[in-house]
Amino acid sequence: MGVGGDGTLLEVVNGLDFKKNIFGIIPAGTGNGFRRSVNIPGNCYQAFLGLSRWTPQRIDLGRINGIYFLNVTGFGYDAAVSKQATVDNKVLSGYPAFVSAAFAKLATFGSFPATVNHDDHTIEEEKTFLTAISNGRYYGGQLCIAPQARLNDGKLNLLLVRKMDPVTTTALGLKAFFKKHLGHKGLYSATCEEITVYADESVPVHIDGEILGSLPAKITVAPGALQIMAPALDNNPE
Repeated sequence: MGVGGDGTLLEVVNGLDFKKNIFGIIPAGTGNGFRRSVNIPGNCYQAFLGLSRWTPQRIDLGRINGIYFLNVTGFGYDAAVSKQATVDNKVLSGYPAFVSAAFAKLATFGSFPATVNHDDHTIEEEKTFLTAISNGRYYGGQLCIAPQARLNDGKLNLLLVRKMDPVTTTALGLKAFFKKHLGHKGLYSATCEEITVYADESVPVHIDGEILGSLPAKITVAPGALQIMAPALDNNPE
């Protein structure tokens, strides 16, 4: 059982024997994006009661450079926000630290050239703001970065965001809360099974909100790798 946020769940999952264990989750972290993706209640007591009622659900996992992830891995702006929030957390606790870091990095974070290979496609973007690969739909709390993601389809969802002015980026971020961001000309999205990301400079990598290394990265999907206790999965995402 994992009690905590996405970062804690990441550590637990990477220590599990998937053949012998069924994963139970009690959300107690800051953003808890993954619990939203699997419809687990945010209330700890309700989540605890649910463990006795729900049936095991088999879900996919992502894997980046040998590390399994439940929810989202990303490079660029969102990794910089995670890194800054860790520093700010000494002054601001919990979610306010992430909000503060998000606005601070929005004004200062630039861009970087990246090459993204996925399945049989290659994308070269000189002004990459962030690249995120999602297994679940939500991260950073209620931000629905991948509204079409399904946790049991054997696929990952790629999103590349090009550098834009801060006002446009903020507006696009707000649209993501309402699942209305896809289709914008500043975005590239795709569903895929294997992705490699390269950059000419050192770009930090976050894995479920934890800073772990830098690019390059190879990301694959492990279909049906993990059983979790959760309500029935929604297989008709918007």
